[in-house]
Amino acid sequence: MRNCNKCGKPIILVPSAAERAKKDISGKSAKYYEDLFQTCNDCTVASWYGRPIVPYNNPLTRKII
Repeated sequence: MRNCNKCGKPIILVPSAAERAKKDISGKSAKYYEDLFQTCNDCTVASWYGRPIVPYNNPLTRKII
């Protein structure tokens, strides 16, 4: 599992990278799918709407503004 490039939060894939690789007919590895996703869900959605991303490590400011 890798961490988000923007906030450091773990990126959780559903289905997992291993499950995606198992179903892939082109032979891509689980590492390919882990490397494909660089940001977590919160940061991705925040970037769509132009909102600032609050660092994950501060529980008091966990919300996206």
